[in-house]
Amino acid sequence: MNPIIYSIDLGTTKSRILMAEPDENQPFGLKVLYTGECQSHGVRRGQIYNVDEVQRTINNLVLGAEKKLPKKMPASASKVYCINVNGLSIKASNTQMIERDITRRGHVEESDLKAMVESVEYLFSNSKRDEALLQVLPLSYQMDGFDIVNPIGAPGEVFSARFLTISAPTRVLDVYNNCVPRIKFNQFSPTASAKGRILLPGNNNKCILLIDFGAGVTNLAYYNRNGRLNYEISIPLGADLVTSDIAQEFNISKEDAEFVKKNIRVLEKQTGAEVNIKFKDEHEISINTKKLKFVVTARLRELVAYIESALKKGSMLTTLEQVYVTGGGAHTAGFVDVLKDRLETKQVVVCVPTLEGVENNDLVRYSAVYGMASMYVKNNPVQEERELFGPETEVVEEKPETTIPEKTDIKDDKTDRKGIFKKFENTLTSIFTGGGEVSEDNLK
Repeated sequence: MNPIIYSIDLGTTKSRILMAEPDENQPFGLKVLYTGECQSHGVRRGQIYNVDEVQRTINNLVLGAEKKLPKKMPASASKVYCINVNGLSIKASNTQMIERDITRRGHVEESDLKAMVESVEYLFSNSKRDEALLQVLPLSYQMDGFDIVNPIGAPGEVFSARFLTISAPTRVLDVYNNCVPRIKFNQFSPTASAKGRILLPGNNNKCILLIDFGAGVTNLAYYNRNGRLNYEISIPLGADLVTSDIAQEFNISKEDAEFVKKNIRVLEKQTGAEVNIKFKDEHEISINTKKLKFVVTARLRELVAYIESALKKGSMLTTLEQVYVTGGGAHTAGFVDVLKDRLETKQVVVCVPTLEGVENNDLVRYSAVYGMASMYVKNNPVQEERELFGPETEVVEEKPETTIPEKTDIKDDKTDRKGIFKKFENTLTSIFTGGGEVSEDNLK
């Protein structure tokens, strides 16, 4: 039976939801039923600090989605809930090489990989009782001491593998599960790798870093040349620091500062250093564009320094070949230039994927929820296919032929005869379906 998947991206400023059911004929194996977003509350730096506010956010997403469905959800439909986790909760580490004797069969089978993953899960559960394992991902394979890429079917005697484990403290996940009493999450996923499943190109034989530059958190996912996730970390710093710096330096509100941040490129093109911005509500602010660029660049350099430090610690900076950037802060003016400078790479790409049948902007905005849902489908293949929201068919019921009993079988009485016809009538049923001056408008 196909479940309904509720995939939730809980962000600092915006939260999003995807409702879908598995369908191998659709992009990412998902038949999309609904996508939507709302303002976030109760989340700071990737952590829940106000449970009541987060409960309100999740309820707004889930109940809003269910109300917008074109048809009522069947009562028998099973529900699966996925959500992202960010911040310092995320821990990624590499396992030791795990060996498996395959002399008897002489080649690797799917069951060998499954058994090795189960071994990792067992060892993890025994050694770290206060942490929950989110993902176990293969890093590298060896056969009889030699590196191999595709293990299934590879001949040999001793098959070895190293895995990447991603975990989070159990107490943190308990907070998520206690937010909404009627919702228990079936899957927790780091944001960066969820987005990477959707936004990154496949099989390009390059070491790639995906940077999810959000409002309150910067998530990193590093992939090796085989396209396998090699490292993941969440830094509790984001683009909202740039907004705060602008607001403080120019003594303006955060709302005005956010507007200025999004229009830095336009402001820099104005004649003269001082630019006056008139808003629709008649208030006006003055911005020195040279000072603005200095303030923004200084903060971006600090943020990228943390990224650089994380890559150096994981010995990945020297092998890095390509950087993909996504998230709400990805288009902050100067961010790409600072990345090229600090990470010593010219191949920095802001994610703008194209996929037939999917709105590009929606794909970027909803990449985390798409990624989490597709990850669930991959790890939990559907055994029995069934359309939960298939087209309604109109059933036409024909009147059955009826025979009036012979006179000898009933009393020759008008009242009795009416009662018999009334009985036949009650058995029939029908089914119904169903130095310049710039205005706010010009900047946008």
